Amino acid sequence: MSEKERIIELWAKNKYAVMEHSHEGFIESREYLKNTRGSYEEFEGIIKGIIRQPVDKENALKSLFQVWEMVKKHASPEEKDEMMDGILDYKRNKMSLHEIKEKLYQFCRTHGIDSLTSTEYFSAIRNKS
Repeated sequence: MSEKERIIELWAKNKYAVMEHSHEGFIESREYLKNTRGSYEEFEGIIKGIIRQPVDKENALKSLFQVWEMVKKHASPEEKDEMMDGILDYKRNKMSLHEIKEKLYQFCRTHGIDSLTSTEYFSAIRNKS
């Protein structure tokens, strides 16, 4: 696997976790990926630095909506309502981020969306299971 392919794979595994921690970091990382010939180690360091930042609610909501938009085509009308209610409950502080991500993770597992369940975005959920 080439260095560029390794970097692209690293991005695919981390992009939603990066978005959750920093929307600006997400945009900068995406631009870095497009415009540089940097090393895997350099890009990995950038990603790790972003992921060490605290999660803020606005970024968490952006990443929740982004992930949900990708997978909702697999949902029944009832599942769509339930997930949107959960995201809104998180927004209103009636549900924790961990709880809504757990629901989203279980949805992805139920529907066989392994490309997402194996990402860093869900690492805390996987590690708890």
